[in-house]
Amino acid sequence: YSVLELPSYDAALEWAAMRGHLETVKVLLNQPGLKAEALSAALAAATKGGHAEVLELLKKSGAKSSGQVSVQVDPETLKAYAGAYKNQEGMEFSFTVKDGKLTGGNIFDDPITWVAVDKTTFQTFGFAKATVTFRLEGNKVVGFRLQQQMGGEFTFRKVEP
Repeated sequence: YSVLELPSYDAALEWAAMRGHLETVKVLLNQPGLKAEALSAALAAATKGGHAEVLELLKKSGAKSSGQVSVQVDPETLKAYAGAYKNQEGMEFSFTVKDGKLTGGNIFDDPITWVAVDKTTFQTFGFAKATVTFRLEGNKVVGFRLQQQMGGEFTFRKVEP
C-alpha cells in the first residue's frame, strides 16, 4: 500500500507511524475526524517500530497507550516458526526471530513484528491488522493460516530448506 491507497486518515496515520514517517504523521495529525483509537493504534505502531520522534509527536497530540499486553513465547518455539512459507495463490511469507520477537511477513513488504496472542497465534496492528495462526503436526510446524481484517483468509505451508 501507499499512504494514498489507504481507506481513511486513521489507517494512513497508523501506516505512517509504523514506518517512522514523521512528516507524514505531522500532516495526518492535522486532518479532521481522527479517532482516539487511531491515535492509540498509531502510538502502538510507532512503539513497535522504535520510532522515538513519532512517539513523542503522537503523545503530544494526545495519543494514549491501549495497554495491549503480549504473551511471551519461548525462544525455541519462535525459532520453529522461522522459515519460508507459500500458499496456492503464489504468495510467499518469510519469518525470522529478531531480538526475541517474531518478525517477517510478505516477502515483498518490509518485515514487521508480530505480537503473540498465545503460543501459536500472532497479530499485527495498524491499517493492515492480521492474525497468523501456526499449524503443527506433532511438534513440527507445517504451515499457518493468515486472516486479514481488510478481508481474506489464506493457508500457507512451510517450505522445507
